[in-house]
This record gives sequence, structure tokens and C-alpha cells, in this order.
Amino acid sequence: MNSAKRSLSCACFALLLLLFSFAQADDARNQPQKLSATPHAASHAKPSKSKITVLTTTTMITDLVKQLGGQHVTVNGLMAPGVDPHLYKASARDVNKFQQADMIIYNGWHLEGKLTELLANMQRSGKTVVAIVDAIPPKDRIDSVDYPGNYDPHIWLSIDNWMAVTRFVSDQLIAYDTVNEAEYVRLRDRYLGELNQLKIRIQQQIDTLPIEKRILVTAHDAFQYFGRAHQFQVVGLQGINTASEASIKDVQRLADFIVAQNIPAIFIESAIPVRNIKALQAAVHARGGAVKIGGELYADSLGQPTATDINHNDNDNSNNNSNNANKANKANETNATPPDVGTYVGMYLHNVNTIVQALSMQLSMH
Repeated sequence: MNSAKRSLSCACFALLLLLFSFAQADDARNQPQKLSATPHAASHAKPSKSKITVLTTTTMITDLVKQLGGQHVTVNGLMAPGVDPHLYKASARDVNKFQQADMIIYNGWHLEGKLTELLANMQRSGKTVVAIVDAIPPKDRIDSVDYPGNYDPHIWLSIDNWMAVTRFVSDQLIAYDTVNEAEYVRLRDRYLGELNQLKIRIQQQIDTLPIEKRILVTAHDAFQYFGRAHQFQVVGLQGINTASEASIKDVQRLADFIVAQNIPAIFIESAIPVRNIKALQAAVHARGGAVKIGGELYADSLGQPTATDINHNDNDNSNNNSNNANKANKANETNATPPDVGTYVGMYLHNVNTIVQALSMQLSMH
């Protein structure tokens, strides 16, 4: 009898031990990952045949990672062309994309203000989360007028800034996927060469516009980095963040400025409703001034890509992208085809073409 009890006790103990071990294993699986000590450059050394899945927020970052990742990176862009990142809210499907990504690359400095909590949660979970504003040294940052103590997040509207971001993002890809370092370096150097050519070409065009006529009035205050780089005085109807609407006083004040400065053209933006700029134009006309809408600029988003850019496959990605600057340059020379505004290079060319042509054409009328 005692022997039977001992056997039963041993069996019960063994069963409890087994159940405890299962519970511990299940608990371990459900524990969140620890936050990386270096969240911007965690090295994972992916095998060469395995692509990195990178989630990007804005269209500018999406284009950049495509340029730099080539066939080794699958890029999932969160925002479509024309979407305002200041106002973007994540859907349930977006959250799943965040969870599935190997790496998340976003702008920072509150550009994606409504994604802040989600991005923080991803970083706390151990996800590799990269803010491209970290590439900009303090001396090159512009303070935010709207938010004291913060910086203007529109860093891509300076080619020098974008070259710094290019190096920075390339370093993140290399840190994550060291096996393919040589290819990432090759793509980085190729793209830096394109950006340098872009910088030279657009400055030659801007130099045709007298300094005293370089006053850029836009829908919101996104072009301060552009203005500093190219000696433009920049005035936005709305502030840095499009979530804050322009008041009647803002419209009246800016209308007075336009009339006083005899500014011939103002500009709408692709990601912002046109009604505010039209209201500003009407206010100028009511004061006896003459101002035209000079065209549409791309500030917070790229435009729709061309058909060739939409249809390319991963293997052709680097080859197609390597010709973007040359295609856009030829378009600028011949006016046969407009720049591909679905790329950063094409967007910048389009903006400069639009600004210089609008102001230059109007100059002859005053």
C-alpha cells in the first residue's frame, strides 16, 4: 500500500514538473523583446539570400531606401503620394506592417506626429527603428518657430541634408545586413553622385533669378532648408505643422506683405488643399495687387511615379533609379518630358523649374 502511494506521489510530482516547464516556455515566448542598446544600428547579419523588409513612412524615405537597398531590400512605403505626413494616422493594417518589418525608417522631429506612440512601442519591443533626422548635425538644424525647443523636420528640402541622410541610411542597412556591404556601398556612392549632379544643375538655374526676387510664398512653412541653401526668403501661409489652420489675420498679414514686396507669384503644395492659397490670392487682389498661382510644389510628399518606375522589378531597381537624374536633366533641357516627381531627384528638379520659371516669367510683366 505504501509502495503504491509512493508511486502515485512520484507520478503526480512528475506531472506537475512537466506542466510547470510548459508554462515557463509559454511565458518566455510571450515576453517582449528587450530594447536594443543601439536602436539605430543593430547588426543582425542576415544571410545573403534573405531580403530585409523595411517599412518607410514618407514617400521621400521610400524612394531613398529603394535607391540604396537594390535587390537586397523589400521596401514597404506607408504613405502614398500626396499624403500629408503631419496628419497621417495608422490603420489596423498599418500596425501589422510595422510588426512584420525588420527595420522601420521614419523622419522624426514630429513630422509623423500621429505615429509617435506607435513608433515608440515598436522601438521598446526591440524593433530596429531609425529616425533620419539623426543624420543632421546640430549646426545644420533649423529651429522650429511654431514649437520652441524643437527643429524644423523638412530636412529633405536641402540636397546637402539629403546627402547626409543617404550616408546615414546606408550605414543602417550595412549594420543590419553586413553580408551585402559591398553592394550597399556601391549603391550609396552612385546615388551620392546623382545628388551632387542635381545640386550643381539646379543651382545654375537658380542663379538666373536675381537675389531680390527670391521670395518664396507657399502654402505652409516647409521650405526653410531650401531657402537657406539657395538664398530665398521663405514665407509660409501655415506654420511648420499643417495641423494648425491659417487664420484670417494670417491671410491678411501675408497679403499685405505680398503687395508691399510686389511678389508676382505664390505656390500651392501637392499635399495641402488649395483653398488657403486661393484665399490669399483673393486678399491680394482685394488690395489692388496682382499675384498669380505659380504652380504646384512638392514639399511633404513626392508625386505619382511614372509608369516605368511603377512597373520595374527588384532586379532592375538599381539600374532604373541610376538614370533618374540623367532623365530629369534631359527633360529640363528639352522640355520634352517633365521630371519624374515620383523620385527625390525629379521632385527637386520640378520644384526648382516651377519656382524659377514662374518668377522669371512674371518679372517681365512688372
